[in-house]
Amino acid sequence: VSRSIINFDYSSIPTGATITSATLSLFGNSTTSNTQGSTGNNACYLQRITSSWNSSTVDWSNQPLTTTIHQYAIPQSSSIYEDYPSLDITDLVIDDYNDLTNSGFLLRLQNETLGNSMVFSSTDNADSNNWPKLIVCYTLPEAVKNISYEKNSFAIYPNPSADYFILS
Repeated sequence: VSRSIINFDYSSIPTGATITSATLSLFGNSTTSNTQGSTGNNACYLQRITSSWNSSTVDWSNQPLTTTIHQYAIPQSSSIYEDYPSLDITDLVIDDYNDLTNSGFLLRLQNETLGNSMVFSSTDNADSNNWPKLIVCYTLPEAVKNISYEKNSFAIYPNPSADYFILS
């Protein structure tokens, strides 16, 4: 039985912003040496971590505490390497963002029985396109919205764009 911990940096979200949506993308990793397991009953929970942890020292015996409040249920997969490209975890991200410790999330099977598994890529994966991705949308208070910007002081990309764009 194993669990995974993930954390995202919210520092680029301006102070006073209100999060309106958050979408997590997880990508299966069929290149890993962890090829054991089945899709039996491999539905998972994504839970918010409520205590501090250190990625270099955390293990089974000192794993951080979690809460089931707003936990997200990831449905059973058809392959242990299945992609989940658009999980709506808005409530979890709002809770994590508002908790000043921003402790992250724990991914665990709903039925932690030997043999059940889902295998996702992490930031250790050689292909950064397969790293976990969190897209957070937010609104700004009126005082921030009304700031004027000089011409040519920002960039929008990719251009053209079909699904999303980045404002820098």
